Amino acid sequence: MAIGSQRMFSEVSDANAGDGLFDRNMAAFAKRFPAIHERLSGVGTPHSSLAVRPDGGVDMLLQGTYFYDEDAVTYVEKQLSRFAEEPTRRFFNEPDTNLLRGMAGAYARQLRQELDGRELAVGAPRDRSGYYTIVFGLGLGLHVEPLQDITACQMMMLIEPNIENLFHSLSVVDWAAMFDKAAHDGREMSFIIEGGVDTILVQLRNAIRNRNPALIDGVYLYTHYHSSALERARDSFNKDLALLVAGLGFLEDEYKMSANAASAIALRRVHVLADPLPRRPEALLIVGSGPSIDRDLERVRELSGEAAVMTVGTGLRVLLDQGIRPDFHVEVENGYENADFIKVVRDEFGFEGILLVGAVSLHDSVRSLFDESILFFRERSSATMLFAEGRGVIQPSGPTVANAALSAAVRMGYRELYFFGLDMGSKADGTYHSRHSVYGAGYFKEIGDEPDVSVPGNFGGEASAESILFWSRYMLENFLRLHPQLDVMNCSDGARIIGATPKLSRVVELAGEPVDRANLRDSIIGKLPTIDANWLDRCWNKETQLADLRALTHKLVEIVAHARAEDKNGRQWMDDLVDAIRYEVDQPPLVKSYFFGSFVLMLGVFWWYEKRMASDEAREQCRAIAFDLMDRAIAHAEHVVSQLINEIDDVLTRSSRAIPIPSESDFKIPGIACNLG
Repeated sequence: MAIGSQRMFSEVSDANAGDGLFDRNMAAFAKRFPAIHERLSGVGTPHSSLAVRPDGGVDMLLQGTYFYDEDAVTYVEKQLSRFAEEPTRRFFNEPDTNLLRGMAGAYARQLRQELDGRELAVGAPRDRSGYYTIVFGLGLGLHVEPLQDITACQMMMLIEPNIENLFHSLSVVDWAAMFDKAAHDGREMSFIIEGGVDTILVQLRNAIRNRNPALIDGVYLYTHYHSSALERARDSFNKDLALLVAGLGFLEDEYKMSANAASAIALRRVHVLADPLPRRPEALLIVGSGPSIDRDLERVRELSGEAAVMTVGTGLRVLLDQGIRPDFHVEVENGYENADFIKVVRDEFGFEGILLVGAVSLHDSVRSLFDESILFFRERSSATMLFAEGRGVIQPSGPTVANAALSAAVRMGYRELYFFGLDMGSKADGTYHSRHSVYGAGYFKEIGDEPDVSVPGNFGGEASAESILFWSRYMLENFLRLHPQLDVMNCSDGARIIGATPKLSRVVELAGEPVDRANLRDSIIGKLPTIDANWLDRCWNKETQLADLRALTHKLVEIVAHARAEDKNGRQWMDDLVDAIRYEVDQPPLVKSYFFGSFVLMLGVFWWYEKRMASDEAREQCRAIAFDLMDRAIAHAEHVVSQLINEIDDVLTRSSRAIPIPSESDFKIPGIACNLG
């Protein structure tokens, strides 16, 4: 395996000597990756150095130790040869139509039925090309260009914990030429130069989700050198691969969120947690239902005299069962089925005096259980794009309700916070919730995926966390990094949360006066704006929404029509379609938010089956079927969203009724049986 961009050194003493490769590469990074260029410019005098081995081969040297086991060129050539013979790839199982909801599930079922009906066999992947290649470790970068040829990837993601390695590579490989060639071929490259495993994983996940998560099946994984950080990142990425397509949303969910928000605004005077409120004088206890809360309940009772109390999700029953009534309760789930969990608790204990702090997209059956509520807008939600006007957006509000609670608490003015039962993992095998929660009390069956990630414990040792909790913990840590002014204590005996000081509950001392609960809620509500007629006039226009919808679906139809004319292996149309429906909360048109999740998942289904057709002829037939179904799905999505826009307009301007959520049959794509899920 020849390495075309190698430079053999007889002397390595000045990175700027010779043919000016270093300077050209720095200029290329300044042009294409300015943030990386800034870090490279700050290297100064590196701790390591380029070196020539006794046999004349190039290497790096750190404290007298060579980086490679042999000269870099020989090392890379052997490694690439092994990889070319037995590449490391990750493939998804066949799309599970029991898990895929709504239109995406219907698309998957019908595509498989059509393939079976035409006796088009589904086998192993035939195509060696993959959309993504993830490279764990750069070293001197000699492997990068050959890997692009081996994998024929569209996107190469390069991960390196040590900026000095990349710095030295500027004198060894021609990055400028690689960038130009990738641009000419329509390929992309990205860099993650980080040493922390959590940071690597989140940046990697975000980069894929922001590019095209539909095409992750068949990803190549290449490990260049041994590193505990890189190996942990690779292993965790393997375990969490499904998270890349989790939480993308469904048309049906976005329909619910917009309908719920419109109904809430039309039915009542809505107080919105918009601009940040002044600092609150009292501390706040944020209480979840992790197993460790059971040993701290008496301490929470004692502290609640001097602190406000906020419960999250299933933590509500934990405190009420012990006679501790929280001041605030946080909920974010938009489905009416969420009311079943909460109604059980309301019927048992009553919610008098508890202020609901909830997403504006909560179903009315949840909101109606509480006497009073303040609402907030979640990031990346159709309801937020409809009504927020850029105000009141809580970020992050997921992936768990704990993230929303922390964001909301800070927006409410709290700066001194104590976590109880926010375990973000468990030290007890098979136990995920307090024995006083709706699960522990036996109202509902215990839920929780098998923990698959070990994380440092808050008070030493280790805790086990499932993938969603791992993700949630990282988001909590990132929020705390961005808000260094907060004074946060973690009293939970679960996972360590960086930025929250571990503190045993028995040594917590509050300096505040007894909380004036009679005025606590009113003092917050009185400072909040309301969504009124003027607010709605500024953000809602039916005709604009319908025009945006028609323009979007017309563009999608054009993209699919163009794809039909491409060669049998064409995949540019999938990037074009994702780009057409990609959205940000503050960038219209909002109708994109209804399409994004479902259509990305449909593309993932298409990508999975198309790569597994036994022949070029079968692949061509598969594409034709998939295109027909995609056209049908676009037309049906336009119909469903236009119906929603008309319903919202009717509710906001003519009546006070809630918008009915369509039944399963209402979401059926003509000719396709659709399970709403």
